[in-house]
Amino acid sequence: MECYYCDQQYKQVYKRNRVQIIFEILEHLHRRSMSLSELIRRVNLNFDLGKKIILLLKEQGLIKVDELVEITEEGVRILNILRELKKVKII
Repeated sequence: MECYYCDQQYKQVYKRNRVQIIFEILEHLHRRSMSLSELIRRVNLNFDLGKKIILLLKEQGLIKVDELVEITEEGVRILNILRELKKVKII
C-alpha cells in the first residue's frame, strides 16, 4: 500500500493539497459508503476542514450526503480522471 503522507525513500512528511484530499475521499467512497465522521477519520482530516470539503463535493454533485456519504456517477467519472492523472504523476 502506498503512503500518502511521507516519502518512503526519505521519510519526509509533506502536506497534501486539496486535489489529493479529494482523490482520497472519492477513493474511499468508491469502495463503500460510510458516515461523515468515519470518512473524515479515514482520510485523516480535521473535522471542520473535512466538512468544508464534503460540502464542496456535495455542491459539485460528486457525492450524496444522507445518512451515509455516497459517491455519485459524476464522482466516479472524476475519480477515474484523477486516477489517470496520478498514473502520470501529476497528482
